[in-house]
Amino acid sequence: GGWIDSAAFEPGKTQICMSAGRLIHDDDCVKVLAGSAMLVGDEGVRMSGIIEIPARCVVRIVRLEERVTK
Repeated sequence: GGWIDSAAFEPGKTQICMSAGRLIHDDDCVKVLAGSAMLVGDEGVRMSGIIEIPARCVVRIVRLEERVTK
């Protein structure tokens, strides 16, 4: 990090990120994921690990299904 001369700027390689969680908000501006959620009696749902991702940065959304094995 730090200041560099604009003539010396070289763009870095594009990074691909994968995030998983419960999609708790979805609109044209932002996608919001909760990494964890739990039911707390009559209080409702408590969430943690909240991350906000600009919608224009999301390439695709895949619904994950739990596999039941015996």
